[in-house]
Amino acid sequence: MGQRREARKLTLISLYSWEVAQEQEIEKIIDYCLQFNEFEGCEEFYKDLLYTIIQHVEKIDALIVEKSKNWDFERISIIDKNILRIGIAELLFFPDIPPKSSIDEGIELAKVYGSKKSSNFVNGILDAVYHDILAQEENV
Repeated sequence: MGQRREARKLTLISLYSWEVAQEQEIEKIIDYCLQFNEFEGCEEFYKDLLYTIIQHVEKIDALIVEKSKNWDFERISIIDKNILRIGIAELLFFPDIPPKSSIDEGIELAKVYGSKKSSNFVNGILDAVYHDILAQEENV
């Protein structure tokens, strides 16, 4: 499995921990996750991705709310929400990652860690965000 895929899995674990135990400092979660996971070569991307998501979580969550029109944000599962956060962060803040890769990786995470309907939900939201980004780039 690729290093970035492993970093995304570790990011998902960390975001889940961060959301469930919000009083816990993210550095403690990072230390814990790195202590019990042997992901060689992906530590830098993992930390960059995680810190980017946390720094921009309000903007990312606003996009999730905007694109999930018929869903109450609080009712979106923690796993699906955090998979979306990962994918949207990559689409917005990691131009070196092909958008289709970010979307495909989000779908794969949803298939493994989400419910039966998660992959379709994640695909729909990430695709909508990506098309908005494309439309904004065309208007520039």
